[in-house]
Amino acid sequence: MKPKKTADMGLFLTVTGLLLASLAFVYTASASFSIAKTDTSEGMLIRHATKVVLAIAAMLFFTKIDYHKFQKYTKWLMALAIVFLVAVLAVGTKELGARRWLPLGPFSFQPSEFVKIALVMHIAAMCAAKKEYIGDFKRSFVPIMIWAGLAAALIAKQPNMSNAAVLVMLTFGIMYVAQMPMKYLMASACVVVVGGGIYAMTAWYRVQRILTFLGHENEHSDQIGYQTQQAL
Repeated sequence: MKPKKTADMGLFLTVTGLLLASLAFVYTASASFSIAKTDTSEGMLIRHATKVVLAIAAMLFFTKIDYHKFQKYTKWLMALAIVFLVAVLAVGTKELGARRWLPLGPFSFQPSEFVKIALVMHIAAMCAAKKEYIGDFKRSFVPIMIWAGLAAALIAKQPNMSNAAVLVMLTFGIMYVAQMPMKYLMASACVVVVGGGIYAMTAWYRVQRILTFLGHENEHSDQIGYQTQQAL
């Protein structure tokens, strides 16, 4: 007799709670901007609420599917994600000096968001497949870092440091849960921090954002630190 498939209710309720809490955050941060854009303070809130409802519906739908069925397709999903990242650098829409959106007819989407899903699924699948030799540097750690490093580098090229950093943190988080040896994680983390710091310093606006986040005021703080100020 097959065991009954059940969802992780703790995880489901946590994610649902965060989604519902985001309604308050979005409203307080966007009310004034929404008035200027949609003539009503609730315009952007309604749009976000619609996405929250769709997200919860999608979660409920996928709880009915055995996630193990996706395992053999993760490599193809990741390969497709890499193709999207290369395509956005070549033909993506350029706005404010960055290419982050890929036009698809009447629609457009941000490949970096698709990569987050594909990378999480693929690294999790790789860790599960390599669980018997998860401590092997060449057979486990290196292949994972190649996929993650390639995706992060392509996103950083757009440039989009924040999403590249998110990918790196997701990768380390999954490897930690999979019990990858700490010596590999700590050594590579040092390399990532140094490399990320050098990358951050190569653009004036990234330096200013970091300084503003740390509380250093300057004549550009109102513009560069807009999101931080709105959140506070």
